[in-house]
Amino acid sequence: MAKQKKPKTQAPVPLATAKIGTEFYSFTVPTTSQFTRYLEKIKNGQSQVAYRELLQVTCTTHSPEQVKELLAKKPVAIRSLKEAVEELSVGDAESEVRDDHSIKATLSGQEFSISGPDYEQWEKFQQAVDRPNSRLYEEMKKLILELCDEDADDLAALFAKAPAAANVFFDDITELAGAGIEVVVKKD
Repeated sequence: MAKQKKPKTQAPVPLATAKIGTEFYSFTVPTTSQFTRYLEKIKNGQSQVAYRELLQVTCTTHSPEQVKELLAKKPVAIRSLKEAVEELSVGDAESEVRDDHSIKATLSGQEFSISGPDYEQWEKFQQAVDRPNSRLYEEMKKLILELCDEDADDLAALFAKAPAAANVFFDDITELAGAGIEVVVKKD
């Protein structure tokens, strides 16, 4: 008698669902390339185009054309829907500054220690971002993975499931690099 294989159980796919009129629209986490494209359009001043495109490519229940028609009829819905997709994209990412030198980053139940960048690392990042056709999000991820004190491959794999997690970590990394320092200039 042949041994029967147990069906593989897959982790549930995170969805954001909205009832608009009489129909339900479901959205899923964008791929890394979709999220990168989204951020690049925003960086280039094309926010409205970016929002619509993100919703069109992540909708699982309707075609991109149907989503486009919906957004043309219900333009106020764009902000709420794109915020829901962004929230899905962050996953359960959390970050906190531990000390002046590192952050504790948590994603999918795994904890990572990420060091702050030194001068050379920060300058290299800035130069990469300033290049024509640079991809800000890709450069952010590259810097985070370079600064990761543990196995960066594990973190890279998790970024594929929660592409916006890098944004959460990057805020604290910029704080470690000196962003947000208050300077008071006193003129007599």
